[in-house]
Amino acid sequence: MQRKAIIIESARIQGESYLPGAVVDAKNWKEFLKSDLGGNWLDSEIESRSNPMGATAIRLIQEAASGDYTFVVFSGHGAEGSVALNDYERQFPIASLTPKSTKGTLILDTCRGTDGGERYSFPSMAKKSEYVALANSESRSVIVAMNENVHNFSNAQNVITPRSLWNRYLQKAAIGNAKMQSCSKGQSAGEDPNSGGYYTSLLLQSAKQWHQGANSMEQHTTHEAHSYARSRMPNGQRPEYTSSPASTFREFPFAVKV
Repeated sequence: MQRKAIIIESARIQGESYLPGAVVDAKNWKEFLKSDLGGNWLDSEIESRSNPMGATAIRLIQEAASGDYTFVVFSGHGAEGSVALNDYERQFPIASLTPKSTKGTLILDTCRGTDGGERYSFPSMAKKSEYVALANSESRSVIVAMNENVHNFSNAQNVITPRSLWNRYLQKAAIGNAKMQSCSKGQSAGEDPNSGGYYTSLLLQSAKQWHQGANSMEQHTTHEAHSYARSRMPNGQRPEYTSSPASTFREFPFAVKV
């Protein structure tokens, strides 16, 4: 399976407040992807950029289009339908960040106000220890079936690694895209300067909490991670999860446990 991760942060935009949490997000995403929990992505599979030009972002996404899966994350300034990539491209269309490969995930930790609002900052969030399974019954039944199928791969002749398990779940996932946004239209997105965006932090926290109680050879999906984060957002921030094509639900592996 060919996969590519594109990590973008726009913490520094002239005339806007500095967003240290966006820089932390980029660092945390790369560490997570390279971990066993995140599926052991290779350095060669990860592209990280700070305030890139739009042409660079488009080129990276186009280059990944021939692969099986593209994972794009953005943290920083933005508004409804656009993000501020740099000092010159402050309304870069979100559509241009959408993966072009057969399967893909786009995660946006940015504001969705109509006036180009910025992420707000509050003191560190209190962390909850228990994991709550929030996926709907339909997606849960699909996940259970997928888990059972992957269990069948494990036998004396096969050595299962986090990377190979992640890839096997990806192979079974339906073609299409998932888009995960940190708030609803018109809302601002919050961050902790030291630990990162609230939404990003909770997505990553969800994987760690899930891992504590998960059985071996299982996956934690993008939708499960989103549901965990949505249930814990402070101050009414309401993340949204959508699929493309819209007629069919899409989710992809987010974390695995061997």
